[in-house]
Amino acid sequence: MSQMKSMPVLDITSEATLKSCGSLPPRPGDVFICSYPKSGTTWMQNIVVTLGLRGKSFSHISQYSPFYDIDPHWEGSSFSSQFDQAFREFGRRIFNTHLRWEQLPGNQDTRYIYVVRDGKDAVHSFYQHLSHQVGGFEGSFDDFFQEWMLGKIPYGRWVDHIKSFEAATADSRVLFVRYEDMKDDLGHEVARIAAHLQIPLTTQELEDILPNFSMSSMKARKSQFQPISVEWKGSFEFIRKGTVGDSEQTFNKEKVSKFNESVQEMFPRGLPAFCCPSSSSSADGQKKCDEMKMQTENLIPQGRNMLLVFSAALLVLLPMWTLARR
Repeated sequence: MSQMKSMPVLDITSEATLKSCGSLPPRPGDVFICSYPKSGTTWMQNIVVTLGLRGKSFSHISQYSPFYDIDPHWEGSSFSSQFDQAFREFGRRIFNTHLRWEQLPGNQDTRYIYVVRDGKDAVHSFYQHLSHQVGGFEGSFDDFFQEWMLGKIPYGRWVDHIKSFEAATADSRVLFVRYEDMKDDLGHEVARIAAHLQIPLTTQELEDILPNFSMSSMKARKSQFQPISVEWKGSFEFIRKGTVGDSEQTFNKEKVSKFNESVQEMFPRGLPAFCCPSSSSSADGQKKCDEMKMQTENLIPQGRNMLLVFSAALLVLLPMWTLARR
């Protein structure tokens, strides 16, 4: 099994901030929206904040769900007071973070939502994001993919992030939500999120707020979601496509093979269940997940067979070698 690699972070995240992130004093109702970058974080922020505000409009998403793990949002070892008014209006604190499970505060009353997306789509979107930032990544997707596979891109490898949260699989404080399931049946996933956060939601209320979560709605309100502190090249749009399978544009067979190998090394018996579709209508996604599991499970008997062949060869050759020396 592959070992998890250390995780590089953004230039605006210091060791002091990372230490503070792991020991935040809890408050009742704290919510952490957790994800590997470009896995649907902003989408989930929109859902959680809209649910908490009962559909009321807001100025900017970062006021209600600030980025947890960056230096500007900390005052010494305390989270910045600039968000207190929004937290009071919402009734609880909401943070969004790309940190791993073991780096977060383990408070009993805290609720966590882990958004997971197909790793190939995530890295494809991450490249679009970082390469279109002023002062961001310079180079081709081939260059980016190579560094990403080595864990040199901020927040490291996708497989390491997934492995980290695998430890929380049985933790009732954590709700796992797949990006692909939100695309497949958004209403069902929003209802799950509301239930996890203990936010009452009638069928009519769900129908009324669902349009707020469409990609077209978020694009029309892009000023509410566009990162404030980032300068973009050209006419790049932060809210891009919001599609499944967009990585087919940049992933050839070789890249797919290398990605699958990294998954097989980290998860010999297949990806955790939370990476597989929960909706029965996600037939294609379930098929892919089952195929990946079969591929990884096949490695085990193949290894055993090779060992048996090697052992049999030794039994034949060893007596011959012994006779030859006499």
